[in-house]
Amino acid sequence: MDPITPVFFKDTSVLNSAEKANLNKLVRDDNGKYYAISRLASTDIVNPAAWISTLNSFTKTSSVRGRLSADFRIFKDLVYTPAISVEDFNDYSSQWWPAYYLNTTNVKTESQVNKSTDRGFRSIWEEVLHYDHSFGKHTIGILIGNSYEEFRGTGISATRKDLLYNSDDFAYFQSATQTTNLLPPGDYINEDVLISYFGRINYDWKEKILMTINFRADGSMRFGPDNRFGYFPSISLGYVPTEETWWPIHFVNFLKLRGSWGQNGSNANLGSYDYVSNIVFGSSAGQYPNADGTILSGARPNRIANPGLKWETSQQIDFGLDMGLLANKIFVTADYYIKDQKDF
Repeated sequence: MDPITPVFFKDTSVLNSAEKANLNKLVRDDNGKYYAISRLASTDIVNPAAWISTLNSFTKTSSVRGRLSADFRIFKDLVYTPAISVEDFNDYSSQWWPAYYLNTTNVKTESQVNKSTDRGFRSIWEEVLHYDHSFGKHTIGILIGNSYEEFRGTGISATRKDLLYNSDDFAYFQSATQTTNLLPPGDYINEDVLISYFGRINYDWKEKILMTINFRADGSMRFGPDNRFGYFPSISLGYVPTEETWWPIHFVNFLKLRGSWGQNGSNANLGSYDYVSNIVFGSSAGQYPNADGTILSGARPNRIANPGLKWETSQQIDFGLDMGLLANKIFVTADYYIKDQKDF
């Protein structure tokens, strides 16, 4: 809002004709003072204090989470670790708005109440084999595993208009007097499955030469059958010259040179079944008059099928160093990297 408009109108004598015509919709504070409306700014620029006072919402979330894991030593250097995690949550949300007039383009002609509830259950099953072994000056670690993650959520929402009173105590459907053009409740089912296979090899020679190789394959039901899986390798190398007997710079007590290349995958920008076409029902799909004058809601295609959706892949090359000076009283880390993304 412009800086010269006050927060409140001085009195109703300053109201223009449009504001006087909508006097019952002008927003007031608890003391009955009318929030001012700018004469210099319009459209989406409104009195922020007035806008905040129209927002009335309540959200409650409850969840139960648990994880159980165990280590089974098959023999000296080989350990099998299964684990299961579960989460059950429930969200309840309630919002209501009074009829308001914030300016000529921000008008709500009817009070309204929205309510929604969402319920979800997520489970993750993991299995990992660890192998760690040292021989001579060599240390090797091998990890292989898989995981299965499944989510199922349901929800329902509904809206009614024309509340008897503008109050939290009356923000219920029973207090809404709307009888025509009723919108049907909306509900949904959301399902998601992610399957992963992964492995890692670590190698260490005298803590001077270090190497790590990773590989994972992730399969998600958010993609079509031909592109369910993405494959993401990575490798990193490190060299610590300060472990050499010939290292000549005594005040540099630690120096590690490192380089890496790798790929990561993401499906975060997609929802379930985004690769298929779908049909939208309800008022957003268009409304049509019936022969008796009632309004019927229609249906329309919402999006075109896209079975070619793929994993978003980010690829990064990194070169860096870690350096400790004066018995690690000063520590320096520097990196230079190049990151590219594709299929996003």
